[in-house]
Amino acid sequence: MAAMASASCFPRSADPISRHRAQYKCNTPPWKEQYRKRCLERLKNGRQKFVDRFRRNSNSDESLVVKEADYNATEDYSLDEVLTIMDEIQKELMEEERSILAHEQYEENLKFEEASLCAAIECLRTDEVLCPVCKSKPLHQNKQVIFCACGLRIDTEYDAVNLSYVRGQIESALVAHRDEHCLAEPEFCISFVQELGVRNLVSLCRACEFMYIVL
Repeated sequence: MAAMASASCFPRSADPISRHRAQYKCNTPPWKEQYRKRCLERLKNGRQKFVDRFRRNSNSDESLVVKEADYNATEDYSLDEVLTIMDEIQKELMEEERSILAHEQYEENLKFEEASLCAAIECLRTDEVLCPVCKSKPLHQNKQVIFCACGLRIDTEYDAVNLSYVRGQIESALVAHRDEHCLAEPEFCISFVQELGVRNLVSLCRACEFMYIVL
């Protein structure tokens, strides 16, 4: 009797399922709550099928009582199954979280790309046109020839082409690449077709195979 009284004075420790449920009580997002409900529903259905199977096989109330007692005796085994299910759910939640983080990282990269594009366009709005190839020296014009101290030289063969036009073409190339939703930075280089004797200033991106003819 003393032992029983002593035992009743102390609250029983929470079973593993209760402890596991407690982890989901605080600030549970809606999609996690759906996973939790799905898990509990699977557990409930599993227990009901277990009892129904014994009821179908029993021919007397006494046999049913014995078999249901056997079911209660397998609670430890059922708990292992429950923990396995919860572990699977946790893995699904972690995968969902990784997907959310990847999306957030993409958004951050996109913002950085937009900021870089704005900075590049702002540089193009100055009086000087920075050479897109070397990115350190300004472009110059002598009649129809556009050139840079770095070695870039394009004979446009049209007197109407000026540095303002070149600035607009470079800006258009950057915007066109941005519209491809590629986060890589395009490069500018000289393309020479020997058979035709044609030299062009082009914008290329190896990541998305983007190409834009500037001049």
